[in-house]
Amino acid sequence: MKMGLDIVSVSRISLEDKFVSHILSEAELALYKKKSSDDSKRAFLSGRWAAKEAFIKMNERPISYSEINVLNKDSGAPYILYDGKEYSCSISHEKEYAVALTYMEESL
Repeated sequence: MKMGLDIVSVSRISLEDKFVSHILSEAELALYKKKSSDDSKRAFLSGRWAAKEAFIKMNERPISYSEINVLNKDSGAPYILYDGKEYSCSISHEKEYAVALTYMEESL
């Protein structure tokens, strides 16, 4: 089993369009645009960024952030969609931090 872990300081997240478009895929950007407050946008971005960083660390190679989709199942549970495959992840927020864990049974 391979795992990746990352933690992000929510307050350091920029809401500038250049940063947002660099981090989010088109599907994620559509979800992001539905967020009404800056706080909810930062929480969304920090969780996605932490999950993507954890996924990249798990795979031990560079991957473009926008190629990694962090989506939600009907239950609300997050998962990663990359290169047509689903991968498990968990995202949690606590005050000023977002943390994410990704894991898989086999390597890419």
